[in-house]
Amino acid sequence: MKVLCVHPSGLMYTEVYLRLEPLGLERVAGACRKAGHEVRLLDLQVFKHKHYQSVLRTWRPDAVAFSLRPASPRARSWPTPTARSTA
Repeated sequence: MKVLCVHPSGLMYTEVYLRLEPLGLERVAGACRKAGHEVRLLDLQVFKHKHYQSVLRTWRPDAVAFSLRPASPRARSWPTPTARSTA
């Protein structure tokens, strides 16, 4: 199976630009490869949306996976660690 893994640009959803490596998506791509699938990873922080359209047209993947993350740093749902004094 052909699997296209896509990391969206941060600028698609927020005014805050944080260039982050798509580590989670890279792990998914690695697991797909290990299972015998043909995988391509497209990072839209680097490439343009026209590249995405071109890959869909020419390579014709059977599945497309997108990574997800909070839209802004303030939208985090996980707790922030805090320091406490033990004295």
